[in-house]
Amino acid sequence: MDHQAGGRPETKHVSERKRRANRRNAQKSTGPNTRAGKNESRMNAVKSGLTAEHLVIRGGELNEDPEVFAQLTTGLREARRPVGMLEDILVETLAGCVWKDQRVHRYEAGAIQRELEARRAQETQQRHGLFQSALDSGDDLESSVEGIQHLLAGLTRAIEEVQQAKWSADSENLIVQHFGHLGSLQPQINTRPGGQAERTKPDEFDPKQFIKNLKAEYGRLVARLPGVEAREKRRSDAAVRSYTLPNAQDLGLLLRYATANSRKFDKTMALLRQLQADRGAGGLGAVDRGDQAPPHS
Repeated sequence: MDHQAGGRPETKHVSERKRRANRRNAQKSTGPNTRAGKNESRMNAVKSGLTAEHLVIRGGELNEDPEVFAQLTTGLREARRPVGMLEDILVETLAGCVWKDQRVHRYEAGAIQRELEARRAQETQQRHGLFQSALDSGDDLESSVEGIQHLLAGLTRAIEEVQQAKWSADSENLIVQHFGHLGSLQPQINTRPGGQAERTKPDEFDPKQFIKNLKAEYGRLVARLPGVEAREKRRSDAAVRSYTLPNAQDLGLLLRYATANSRKFDKTMALLRQLQADRGAGGLGAVDRGDQAPPHS
């Protein structure tokens, strides 16, 4: 082939008319005519991915890449060097088994992730139940994140009410139940005859000092919150880490699928080795006799 001074092959320019003629001729092609050509064409069909067409999942969240499967199959062909259609089909069957084995790993990871998420949801529900129980009974709320957040929200409301010269029954109950040392300093709500509520103040009530006290409690709880959050996270993580295996149902399905796939791989490999051994020894292998077939899925 002639080369230009730069070492690159000379580019031949083809006219548009010639291109159209080539396309028309290609459309009229009937494929190989000789027996050898037809056999090679059939092998090309097998190698082009007939197994992949039925095995590789396309679309949705489980969209698998046919190019990756093709690379896997090519690698196995290079390693096993099949001769004839049957050996090539066996190699593609091996590729399918390896491909399915990767699905086993993905299923296991997904099953564990699903189990972890379910367990975390249970942990969250349990913590909320403990908080609600403590809230209903008036117990200490400062030992849980949700309890501290509830107290912080109540203190914010109480500070706003004092600033606006208001005082609600909710704020009064919050102070009495959880900040008892401030109870004597807060405004009081009394009920008049007929059920009408009125707000009264202690003789020495100082709104500014009361707000200062409320803000001090608020700051104390804000400082306490990170430690409680860290403790809850350690407990939750320790509980969740004990569920780093699929649940019994998922595990049973996983083991059955993996075992069946492993057995198929072993049988296919044994048959391929036997065929290649027979061929190498010059005997009548299964490729010649045609009396054996690859294992079915």
